Amino acid sequence: MTDLIAESQEALRQERLEALARRWGPWALLAAVAVVLGVVAWQGWAAADRAAREARTGAYIAAAEEGPGALAAAADSLGPLAPLARLTAGEPLDEDAPQMWADLARLGAADLTLEQAKAIAGRTDSPWRARAGERAAVRAGQGGDFAAAREFLDEIVRDPAAPGSLKARAQDLATLYAAQAGGGPE
Repeated sequence: MTDLIAESQEALRQERLEALARRWGPWALLAAVAVVLGVVAWQGWAAADRAAREARTGAYIAAAEEGPGALAAAADSLGPLAPLARLTAGEPLDEDAPQMWADLARLGAADLTLEQAKAIAGRTDSPWRARAGERAAVRAGQGGDFAAAREFLDEIVRDPAAPGSLKARAQDLATLYAAQAGGGPE
């Protein structure tokens, strides 16, 4: 009797599994195929994107080796490297250049004002923040505002993202400005 019940239960389980497979099997297969196709498409796109970036980088390097004129001529075909090519070639940036490149160009300008440096240093998303802080400190020091200069320099020293060499220069400048202000080094 126990064998008959176990056999019935096993047959019932088998029928339920077959019904489940008939109902949901095609959908599960379709989902698996969609996942595989999605991964293949993503990998194909990533490979094509990598190849395009490598080609642009190769073109940039080749133009840079030829000189500033070649960089300026090739800038339009370099995609996201165009602002860097223009800066390296000494050309002005387009108005639609990303903020990062505009900040770098501004920082490199000889006529950078204290306000312009402060604006760049105040942008938390700027990769040039610490460098702009240094330029702002120098401009403030040139104007005789040693307290403001030391505030900028202290921010650089506390910034974990600032390069070590920049932190060392900031400490040296802070010492210099403290001495010029008559306060001595702190």
